Amino acid sequence: MDKRTKTKIEMAEEKKNMPTVDDQYQRLIEYFWRNSYQIVGREKGHEQKTFPDVFGCGFVLEHKDQFIFITADHVIHKADSEAGERTGKEYNYEIICNKNTTQNGVIETICQPIGGFISFDKYDFGKYLRGEEELEVALIPDIQDYAFAEFNQIWFEEMFTHELLFDGVTLVKEGILKIYIPDNSFAKPDREHKYFVIGTIPNKFDGIKWQRANALHQGLTFIGEEQGLYKFANPLPIVEKEWSGLSGSAFYDDRKCLVGMLVRAVDGDNFVWVIPINTIVTMIDQMIQIKQL
Repeated sequence: MDKRTKTKIEMAEEKKNMPTVDDQYQRLIEYFWRNSYQIVGREKGHEQKTFPDVFGCGFVLEHKDQFIFITADHVIHKADSEAGERTGKEYNYEIICNKNTTQNGVIETICQPIGGFISFDKYDFGKYLRGEEELEVALIPDIQDYAFAEFNQIWFEEMFTHELLFDGVTLVKEGILKIYIPDNSFAKPDREHKYFVIGTIPNKFDGIKWQRANALHQGLTFIGEEQGLYKFANPLPIVEKEWSGLSGSAFYDDRKCLVGMLVRAVDGDNFVWVIPINTIVTMIDQMIQIKQL
């Protein structure tokens, strides 16, 4: 075999093994999908209900040798969010494992119960002290829209992806183990990159089984920061049914860096709101310091 022919063969083999743009995109989406968890909740007293009262998303962060599940406060305190204050209504929460088991001839989906969420409220007594409002008004909390709880490492053994279909193409197959986001992958947003959010939106119940519904939004651009939140423009106006239930999802840039957590997308607007990951991690560090985590 002459040297020139050998070189052509080697070059062809190298080209074949090089990742294409599509390969790189699929790996990116797979990473996001493996880090997306669906959380459901039932009001206390509704434990036997087949269909949950609440659907949301979350992600697992590895930080200081601990695993922490993070989601939006309005996901785990739906009634409080609707009332604008703490109602005392409690829920039982589960993470969907995407693994089935058969008991007495009935196929059931395994869910991992999770509790012990830590939430935060802020109070501003300035107007009350200046005599500008009543104490009852000052005692209404500014609910911080994030919450987190310990995530047991052994739970990873039972948590898998379900199939992610996009335009009829399988981007991620079912049965791949879920993973976590390391805390060395944080980034602040800028106008040079594009942004992604992915997750499972509220399921539908046909009387026999849940119908899964997924959402992938991409090509978002950073606008700026307002009142402690990041603001991103979406390429198209928000359609509520395509975003509802994504609250608590990790929000990424196109380098796989985590910039924050999605908390708000209003129907008809063309932008969404994200809590910076550093805001959440600051409170996680405080809870670790006082041994609440």
